[in-house]
Amino acid sequence: DLPGAALLAVALVAIAAPLVDGRQQGWPAWSWACLAAGPVLLAGFAVHLRRAARRGRQPLLDPAIFAVPAFRAGLIVQVLFWCQQAACYLLLALFLQQGRGLSPLASGGVFAVLAAGYLVTSLRAPALTMRFGRRVIATGAVVGAAGYLLVLLAVARWGTGGPLDALFPGLFLVGAGQGLCITPLTTTVLAHASPRTAGSVSGALSTAQQVGNAIGVAVSGVVFYGLLGHGYRAAFGSSVAQLGGLLLVVAVLALSLLRPSTGVTGVTGATGATGATTEG
Repeated sequence: DLPGAALLAVALVAIAAPLVDGRQQGWPAWSWACLAAGPVLLAGFAVHLRRAARRGRQPLLDPAIFAVPAFRAGLIVQVLFWCQQAACYLLLALFLQQGRGLSPLASGGVFAVLAAGYLVTSLRAPALTMRFGRRVIATGAVVGAAGYLLVLLAVARWGTGGPLDALFPGLFLVGAGQGLCITPLTTTVLAHASPRTAGSVSGALSTAQQVGNAIGVAVSGVVFYGLLGHGYRAAFGSSVAQLGGLLLVVAVLALSLLRPSTGVTGVTGATGATGATTEG
């Protein structure tokens, strides 16, 4: 489906390019034109998928998968979660290396605290997902948001100075929250895959992750560099508050929108593990 792939690629570039370069160039007319064209191109992509399916062709994504409300909600939650995931690593590296003057090696040592939290919870996440389903996503998002709050308080207190270990409790919780979210988010979306729609579902999941990464880095970069003139305390603190807010939205959407999928087209029949992931 070359036309579908081209439409989707152009739409995503139209959205991401102005977010990446628009601020540096003073938000010229082309950046606003691209942002306005992005949703129109996405709508055109959706029309193309339905038209190709009606004509018996093989579209880039099977439009039938979007008929399941929980699947659509899962993709939205995926995008929001990955917006903060990628942006978190970028902003933390900028703050540690440029704001605090750490070397890349020392900065990596600080990242290890976040990785430790991620490792601890990710090992338990599959079993917890089997038992509690979407509530694990909400819990992980709240834990991560609490971690961002602790990081924000440490930065507000110490700025680019003070003890480095003041950041550690918050970073550990951020990693723990991320470790709790990733497994149930993935399995919640994949639970809506049948042998016929597995390719489309997995493709939509991967695309949602990459789109979230790109948009998250672009938007958070706009916030960070837009406030950098006020110092790293203000720039990093505001960016961290934004990431924590995203996780709170993820928690609310996970509880309110990611309902169990029963009796809908495209959901595996003998679900086993995947069926259990949508309970709760």
